[in-house]
Amino acid sequence: MSDRLINITRLDQSRRGATTVFGEAFYTPGGICGPRIQQDWQLVILLSGTAVSHVEGEQRAFGPGQLTLQLPGQHETVVYDPVQPTHHTWVAIQPDAVPADMAAALMEMPRVIQVPDALSKVMDLVMSQPGYDGAVHQQWVDQLGLAALLACLCRTESPAGLRAHSVVEIAIRYMDSHLADPMCLLDAAKAASITPQHLARRFQAELGLAPSEWLWRLRLERASDFLLHSGLSVGEIAERCGFKTIQHFSRRFHEQFGASPAKHRKAAWTAPVNG
Repeated sequence: MSDRLINITRLDQSRRGATTVFGEAFYTPGGICGPRIQQDWQLVILLSGTAVSHVEGEQRAFGPGQLTLQLPGQHETVVYDPVQPTHHTWVAIQPDAVPADMAAALMEMPRVIQVPDALSKVMDLVMSQPGYDGAVHQQWVDQLGLAALLACLCRTESPAGLRAHSVVEIAIRYMDSHLADPMCLLDAAKAASITPQHLARRFQAELGLAPSEWLWRLRLERASDFLLHSGLSVGEIAERCGFKTIQHFSRRFHEQFGASPAKHRKAAWTAPVNG
C-alpha cells in the first residue's frame, strides 16, 4: 500500500474535464498497487527503490532512473521494493487525448526504458508550479502530458527504427539538421545509405522535386522563421541557412516570398494586431 499519494496537479479528470494528471507516490516496503485494469496511458518514473510490474502474465522489473509505460485496458499489478521505501512520479493521460499516430508508436515502444532528459525537464516543470487552478492551467497540463509521451518516443527511436522511414524521409531529416553545411546533399545521401543519384530518383518519384530544390526550400523556410522570430541580422541568417552570400540569399528569398528579407521582416513586425 501507499503511505502517501499526491496528485501534483490537483486535477480530477472526471469532474474537471482534464485529460492529464501528474502525481507523486511514496510506498512503504512491500507496497502494492493493484490488481487493476489500467484506464490511461501512464508513465511510472522510479526515483528510489525498485518495482516489478506484473502485466498480463509478464513481469517487468525497473529501478531508479527508469520508467515503465502502462497501456490502457491492460490488467496490471505493481509490487514495490520489499525492503526499502519506494518513491516515484507518474503521469496519466486519458486514451482519447492521445492522437492515433502517437498511440500506434507507443504500442511499439519498449515497456521499460531509461528516463529521457526531456521527460525529467517536463516533470520538473510541473512540480515547480505553485498551483493549477483554472482552464488555462488545465490546458497547460494536458499539453505537458503529450510532451511527456513524446519525450519517451523520441528517446526510443533508433537507427533501426529509422529504417522504417523512406530514404527520402531520412535524407530530409538530415538536411533539416545540417542546412548550413555545404556538403549537406552528399551527406544526406550517406545518411540514407544510398548514392546521390539514387536519392535524386527517389525524391523525384515521391515528391516531384530534386533533392537540391527541396534543400533550398528548407533553407528559405528556416530563413523566414529566423527573420520573423529572431533578431539576427540578414547576414547572420544567410550564413546559418547555408547561403554563400547575402546577395544570393536575397535573390532566392525574393523569388520565394515576393519581398526582400528586410521587407519580409518589417511587414510581419509592423502588421496591426487583429482582435
